[in-house]
Amino acid sequence: MDTSVTPTLLAEAYDGATYNTIPSAGSQISWSDDRTLLITISWGRFPEQTDLRFTVSGLLDSSGTPVADAIDNFTGPAANRVSPVVEAGQMACSYFDGAAWVADGACAQVYTVGDANYPFGQDSHYTNVPVARSYSGPTAHAVFTTDYTTTDNVTGLVWKTCNEGKTGAACAGVATTYTWYDSINACSGLNAANAGSGYAGRTDWRLPTIQELKSLPHYGVAAPSIEAAYFPATQSANHWTATTNVANIANAWFVSFSTGGFIDATAKTSAMAVRCVSGNLPNTRSLTDNGNGTITDSATGLIWQKCSMGQANDATCSGAVTTAAWAAAMSYCENLTLGGRSDWRLPSATELRGLVDETRFNPVVNPVFFPSTAVSYYNTATSSTTGPTSMVYISMGSGRMNAQNKNSPYAVRCVTN
Repeated sequence: MDTSVTPTLLAEAYDGATYNTIPSAGSQISWSDDRTLLITISWGRFPEQTDLRFTVSGLLDSSGTPVADAIDNFTGPAANRVSPVVEAGQMACSYFDGAAWVADGACAQVYTVGDANYPFGQDSHYTNVPVARSYSGPTAHAVFTTDYTTTDNVTGLVWKTCNEGKTGAACAGVATTYTWYDSINACSGLNAANAGSGYAGRTDWRLPTIQELKSLPHYGVAAPSIEAAYFPATQSANHWTATTNVANIANAWFVSFSTGGFIDATAKTSAMAVRCVSGNLPNTRSLTDNGNGTITDSATGLIWQKCSMGQANDATCSGAVTTAAWAAAMSYCENLTLGGRSDWRLPSATELRGLVDETRFNPVVNPVFFPSTAVSYYNTATSSTTGPTSMVYISMGSGRMNAQNKNSPYAVRCVTN
């Protein structure tokens, strides 16, 4: 091959109908010998669950004759890394006054297990469970003093303090929005910053996966749903992740920081905000069937009820899944005795969210360990920041997280730790 000529690279993602270009500026292309072309892609990591096509053009043989383009197709693998589960951050309670649910910011009322109007088992009754939230920052780099990062002391991830488009300790400026295709390479410029030393001295910046970004939302605040002291001026908007939705590959997962950390997937052509991350999550997903109706998640330290409410808590989860409104769901879990334990609770939004595996759908949990899971909405103990009448639910069919009225009956799966 003619090694004096540097070929060009075209990177594309398939949406189920057509291939769409993903920018790859900053990628390195070089010949190691006359038969081997080395390509280092700028993205930091391939986007998860994404059908990719790479085309190398402009190749010449040793006599200068053009050679057919080299085309490679493959699917970006899932990282299989799981975020440790932290508390949702909720401090307020709510009670039913006979007509509607009412906010109780200080949890000053008396709440009792089984009380339909003043139910115990709300998210706010389990402070710092399973693990307290903990961040450090914004921290200015010792050498590159205008570069600010925020460290998640639980996950170990290091985040750029500001959204892309904003700068400084206070994150001044206007956030830049990107289509999903453009967002994949949006963080790569950080790795070339400071004459190649990288933003804040780090060269592993990239767009976060859904498992990484969904660890950030705070469910006790809204607009934005994140700790402002550590992530100032965060855009109260949807943020892209590097994870394609396997149910519809034209869509990708996003996390909303406008209200309650809602999670969903939408068209990759949509324009959204970006927050860059570096480092890796510490744990791989690992489930163990304890043989007593419970499942241990070693990555999070949580122990789950194998079957849903209404099922028999046997090996196959026989029987029909039943539903309950919010207060009754909490009562069911608080009164559950299973696997030699009686300290069960209705999971918080962060706990149930941690069970979701976005490499799956219908259901979004492993059916080997959680057989016959209903592909429907499941209750959480977390009230929504949209108002005291709503609670956060998660669809075990799609993985979607949103809010619904507390009087709506949904499926139940209990947790302990």
